[in-house]
Amino acid sequence: MAKSFFRAGKGLQIDNVVFLGGAGAPNGGDADLVGIGSIYLNETNGSLYQKIAAGSGPEKWEKKASQSDLDAISSATSWLEPADIHDETTPTLAAAKSDMDTDDDIDGVAVTAGMRILFSGLSGENNNVYVVSGSTGAWTLTEDVNTATAGDTLYVSGGTHGGHRHTYNGTIWVQTDQASSDELGYLRTFVGKVASGTETPDYTSVNYILDGDSLVTAMSKLDAQIKANADAASANGSAITSLQSTVSTNGSAISSIQSEQSTQNTNISNNASAITTIQGEQTTQNTAIGNAQSDATTALNRVGNTADYTSNNTVVDGDTAAAAIGKLDAELGARIKRVTSTNVTAATSVDSVSVDSVFAVEWLVTCSKTADKSDRETLKIVAVHNGDAAADANAVDWTEYARLDVGNTIAGLNFDVTVSGTGVGQTMNLRISSTDAVDVSAVRIAS
Repeated sequence: MAKSFFRAGKGLQIDNVVFLGGAGAPNGGDADLVGIGSIYLNETNGSLYQKIAAGSGPEKWEKKASQSDLDAISSATSWLEPADIHDETTPTLAAAKSDMDTDDDIDGVAVTAGMRILFSGLSGENNNVYVVSGSTGAWTLTEDVNTATAGDTLYVSGGTHGGHRHTYNGTIWVQTDQASSDELGYLRTFVGKVASGTETPDYTSVNYILDGDSLVTAMSKLDAQIKANADAASANGSAITSLQSTVSTNGSAISSIQSEQSTQNTNISNNASAITTIQGEQTTQNTAIGNAQSDATTALNRVGNTADYTSNNTVVDGDTAAAAIGKLDAELGARIKRVTSTNVTAATSVDSVSVDSVFAVEWLVTCSKTADKSDRETLKIVAVHNGDAAADANAVDWTEYARLDVGNTIAGLNFDVTVSGTGVGQTMNLRISSTDAVDVSAVRIAS
């Protein structure tokens, strides 16, 4: 199967700029919440939008002119008389008139009779050129009798949009000259490029990447390092399993020796008439048992039973083997753990961590259809909460990315991260629901 694209759920955010998409023009939901400069792609027809003002509503977004828009303009451009001002934010003519009457000013330009103003952000009224009449404190706005039609173009001479050219595409007014230069600036901000021309990134952190690495090179290095870290964690788990097996074997040997000693003691008690001979035999056996116990102690010391460990991150010098292994098991269980759940449909918490001891989690999640394991999706989910042992969490933030699939699509597969409970029992939970029943396997790395 061919290499897949890098996919992130919901959208992609770089600093405060969000790249998202959806069916139809941006309106409501995430489109209302993202910041100025964010990019939106209409999945229905490929239209590109950029957010030009904070807040909610389609008027906060500007549709970028497409090649078909430009072709239509070039073949049927009709010039209208220039406008003195372009106002794209005032929602009603009444609001515009009130503002003008208050200070005889609009967009930093003094209001005068005969002034032509292009209003492109009106709601429920025609977005067109309006002519000013009246006098100080009592201005009037009258729509130009030459109503705009598709292809009409005008030049704005003053205010914020002074020097810009705008064309009506039949629905909205589109900026057709400075927009290309503006867009290049937006894109440079989007990728962190500070100037035009050839330039390589200057990263704020260079643990695994280097200044000058391209974005593709840097992401590839990070992906490789994440894989190496995961492999190392897996190898540590195998080493601990081997250690547990060795300790179990030594324990069996000691039990066998102790059983033999018990048998000899019984023989001594039951054969009083041969006490001298038995005592001599007991002395011999005690010597053998002492040697065996010494050998067993030496073997256990080699797996960290007592005294001097080479590392004291979780265990401490003097811990017995059982205590040390218990501590390692608890630490690994909290930090690195694989969990499974079968036949999941309704929203189910497939894994939970204590808010008091775990602050952030990365889950590598794989979901396979219960009915056909060859239909499978995998992704990474990273989550963080704001609680600790002193205070309960009341907020959680999370994201999903690197989502891949093979086989047929799993219908209705959704993910969520929540916090529940209070006090020492409060947990952060990975929750999964699906229309198609799925079997879930998740590997957790916690910090």
